[in-house]
Amino acid sequence: MINIFLSMLFAVLSFTFFETTYQVNAVNRAFINVPIQLIENSVIIKEYDGTYESIYINQDRLETSFHTYFDENIAKYTDEYSLEFIYMDPETKGVCTSEECRGFKVYLDAKIGLSFNYHKGMYYEVGGYE
Repeated sequence: MINIFLSMLFAVLSFTFFETTYQVNAVNRAFINVPIQLIENSVIIKEYDGTYESIYINQDRLETSFHTYFDENIAKYTDEYSLEFIYMDPETKGVCTSEECRGFKVYLDAKIGLSFNYHKGMYYEVGGYE
């Protein structure tokens, strides 16, 4: 009788661990493989008389794109998630306080299953222009 109980317990735990790791891997893949088009569509290039004046990230468009992407790609793996954006200045490596920032960090916090919390951050920077 104890053998049956232990076998059933092992089977349930194995399935639970498999399901949790599957969900964690799916969220991780979605976060690491964010399409570059999300960032490219948010880049603004100011041009004046044929010369490039400045390049920066449209923050509202970027955040909307990221939220739409994650709503579509990780909604089936997690019930709740949050994204935090911190805009950076690549030259000083400090926080950017203006509207024309060229780099950003995005942090994802997601609750997976009953007890697993996923936390990860990535840094992106808009390259130079010519």
